[in-house]
Amino acid sequence: MWQSYGNYQKEINFLAGGEEWCAPADTVVSLESAINCMIEFCSDMRQPKCIKWQEL
Repeated sequence: MWQSYGNYQKEINFLAGGEEWCAPADTVVSLESAINCMIEFCSDMRQPKCIKWQEL
């Protein structure tokens, strides 16, 4: 399993499905990078190369 590798300065809390999830700072990428990842993934259904990844 993989997760994005970002360089944000602090954790970010998300609300998803009625539950809160805290994203560690080193996993947060910019909105522009996230959109580019979605576009790249939808074009070939492979792990996008536009950002760095870290293996869990």
